[in-house]
Amino acid sequence: MIRCDVSTMLAKPLARHIRSGAPTSPDLYWRADLVVIGTEPCVVAEEIQTGYVMVFCCLDERDFGRFPQLFRDRFWRELAAICKHTGAYDSQTLASGFQALFADQYYHHDPYPIEEGRVLKASEKLERHFLYKQQPLPADGRSAFEFGFAFNSRQGRNKDAPTALEMMGNHCLNWLEQYLEENPAVAEPDLPVAVTSIEDNIVTVDFGRSRR
Repeated sequence: MIRCDVSTMLAKPLARHIRSGAPTSPDLYWRADLVVIGTEPCVVAEEIQTGYVMVFCCLDERDFGRFPQLFRDRFWRELAAICKHTGAYDSQTLASGFQALFADQYYHHDPYPIEEGRVLKASEKLERHFLYKQQPLPADGRSAFEFGFAFNSRQGRNKDAPTALEMMGNHCLNWLEQYLEENPAVAEPDLPVAVTSIEDNIVTVDFGRSRR
């Protein structure tokens, strides 16, 4: 189950998707804002628990009309690409599980502006690339993933802390493990090969290793 709090500016094009009764304990909790770079509307979203950022650029009215589907399709593909590297599950299992994760989405209007944080930093980076470096905006899924991958895999000041990409991968692999236990008919997972620790039922995966 997904909750996404959207800014006042973004709530306007997403008005048809806004609904009340947003869950207070979702599996993933996002916050998103609308930024206009040049003349192109872009959505920048951050998953609050992990800091993972996604960007959706050069959107039109049709894109906003089907945004939950666009968000789901883009996200599960990104997440499957990240988690496939661990060798923990086959591609079909990853696809089935992560599409189910986004099956129920709640979009909620958040009237408080985003004044700091990774949404703002990612927006500023997009603006620098487009206006000052004269690079095209990452409008398609592949270029958006490449932009996000570089941003999410950046190490913070604490070199021992996991990156946003690692945190998202681990969070969703643990969600997937529980989902498969409750839905055994989905697929039979392969055994994890890059588990570094198991503490309090939380699996930590080394994203620097892959199955041989």
